[in-house]
Amino acid sequence: MAKWNAPPTPVNVSTAALDWALKHVEEFGDTVFLPRAFEYEAIRSNWNNVRAWLTSQDLREWKARPSRRFLARKSAYSFRFVTQLDPLEYLLFTALVYEVGPQLEALRSPCSDNIVFSWRFDPKQDGQMYSPTYRWDDFNTRGLRLAEAAKCKWVVVADIADFFPHIYIHPVETALDSATGRSPAAYCLLRMISNWNAFVSYGLPVGLAGSRIIAEATINDLDKALIGAGRQYCIAAHEDADS
Repeated sequence: MAKWNAPPTPVNVSTAALDWALKHVEEFGDTVFLPRAFEYEAIRSNWNNVRAWLTSQDLREWKARPSRRFLARKSAYSFRFVTQLDPLEYLLFTALVYEVGPQLEALRSPCSDNIVFSWRFDPKQDGQMYSPTYRWDDFNTRGLRLAEAAKCKWVVVADIADFFPHIYIHPVETALDSATGRSPAAYCLLRMISNWNAFVSYGLPVGLAGSRIIAEATINDLDKALIGAGRQYCIAAHEDADS
């Protein structure tokens, strides 16, 4: 954040983005690991007042609210830390992702290239954040076709272990900068992420839908390198995974 100066004027999230964020939570929840927090029902019942308060907040000055962070089972022998944000903070985070998400998606390899199948940002009016067209089965089908090609001699399978918790903030900053030209919304999103980490240099919260497009945009340089090297490959994430 030292390289990225704060915007000179207050930054407020839009009412349209907040409306969409609440629809997203109501339809898809606020984390893949827990039922939706009960507070969202109270928020919906008083939405006009809550939304007015949220839109009045200068996000340059927003302070992180208490969140839940706990261990969840990852495999038979391993665990991962997952996060459930305070409901008001989750709505602001999701609204900011809604505003910068199209720009982050534009950084990535086009869907038509059939390379990247992970979490293609495509928000819908009902709160859906990612396209249902590109999923794990599509990735498997594409990988099989590449492997069956006559010119294929080797198949390499790789995985990024514990990807979200170990993403450095600098590549996140670079992706947001490249996508948005250091927009005020991107600045506030980056600041929010840094606040959750107590200003250490790495980590995206696991379990939040909005974390996925940020992570995907962050490794766009890897895609460019593989494409530039002429490698035939495809990439995807498990439906409930952080990688």
